[in-house]
Parts: sequence; structure tokens; C-alpha cells
Amino acid sequence: MAWLFCYEDRGIYMEKLENIVNNYYNDFQKYMPIKNMESYVLDIKPMNEMKYVMAETIKKDSIRYLFLNEGFAADLLVSKIIERWKIGILYHEFTHIADDMILERNAVPLSKKYIYRSYIEYHAEFIKTLYMLGIYPFPYNKTKISYMDKIDSQYNNVSVYDYLIKLKTGYIKDIDVNKMSDRDSFISYYDMLSYYLGAASVYRLFCGYNINEIIDISEFVKKLGKSAEQLKDVLLDSITINFDEKAAIKSAELYIPLIQPFL
Repeated sequence: MAWLFCYEDRGIYMEKLENIVNNYYNDFQKYMPIKNMESYVLDIKPMNEMKYVMAETIKKDSIRYLFLNEGFAADLLVSKIIERWKIGILYHEFTHIADDMILERNAVPLSKKYIYRSYIEYHAEFIKTLYMLGIYPFPYNKTKISYMDKIDSQYNNVSVYDYLIKLKTGYIKDIDVNKMSDRDSFISYYDMLSYYLGAASVYRLFCGYNINEIIDISEFVKKLGKSAEQLKDVLLDSITINFDEKAAIKSAELYIPLIQPFL
């Protein structure tokens, strides 16, 4: 996908990409709904720098950046129809931007944002999954999901139930207990738990079929310890569309002792 960086008219491609992403940013603000979200600088990173990450957002020196994986950016540019799950990836990152704005308003420096990581990853995946399923904000939504309903996902069109099982199985397989002493791996493994719970929470609210299996995280607990179950109880209590300060604080109280050895 290096073609995005090679042509002299890269500016044309970036302008088109910015228009695509910004249109979804505006749609996100209507979806939530949130007004006056901060602007961002859009840029692309080579695939070998972002590895399996499709998009990420950071704030540095008071400037908000939104980085896209080069391959993901190319998909957005060349697709006649952009799959809903790919738009969901953008919604995940936009949720991070919205939550960061709340933290800043609460005088939490972004350098301390990591203590809320379990909650903010849960919340971002919760919003992403709501969008992927075409569910619009609470509390007036009466949508019901059949477990056989198809969801457009990275696994192609599969049932909602199979999507969650594939998610859970994949995340559990990726957790390598031999790397739990590595800071980045530790963080990514707990992120996987939060991602799964964010998606499972939507299913729990709007479907309920075989819900015990969906919210059973015993395999996560075997690898991550009892803290995984405690985080589950806190996170699944949060079903608000916007930032849930109570859940964020409770999850931080559990997460701080876990991450402390790596600080």
C-alpha cells in the first residue's frame, strides 16, 4: 500500500481521505450526540509501524492526531462501499477523542489517562458495536437483536452470536501468559478483555440468547487472574452512551494496582 506515499499528488489523496474521515466524524457527533468535538490532524503510518492496529489517536503538545494504518487508509479511499465494521473502527477512535475531552474537563491530565484504560477501551468498543449493529442511542431505542442476525465484521457476514464467539476465542488465543511481564503485552491483553466485554455488553442488552456463554470469561480469568472477573462486573454495569464517570473511577481502582509494577 506504499502507493499512498509515493505519488507526487499525495496531497490529492490526503484531501480525499480527510473528507471521508471528517464526514464520519460529523456523523459520529450526531450519533452520540455530541457538539463541538475538537479538531484533529489526520495522518498515515506505514503498516509495519502500526502492525495489527488499524487506527489510533493521541494528543501531543495540545494537538490531536488521528493516525490510520496505511492499508486501512487505502481501503477507505478505494472502496465504493465502505464496510460498516471499518466505519466502526473510526467510531472506536472518535469515542476515545470524546472521552479524552471529558477527562480534560475533569482536570485529568492525559498523562494520567492510562488509569482509566480498561473503561475507555470498553466504552469505545461498546459504541463501535452499537454502530456495527445499527443500534441508535439510548434510552429510547427498542431494537431487538436475534442471535442469528448477520453482522458485517472482519469475519465477513456472520451471525451476531458467532461473531462474539470468534472474538472471544481469538482474544483468548492471543493472550500469551509468558509475556505478562512485558508492559506492552500486559496492556494489550487487558485491552482484549475490555474489547470483548464492550461488544458482549451490546449483545446482552439487545439479544440475551445464551447470554451466560457470551459473558463467561473464565478463559480470560485463567490467563489474567481474578482481576478480570472484577473488571467484568464493573464494566458490564456501564451501559451509558456517553462517558460513565462512575464506572471509569471504579475500573481505575482495579487497574492501577495491576499496571503499577510497569510504571
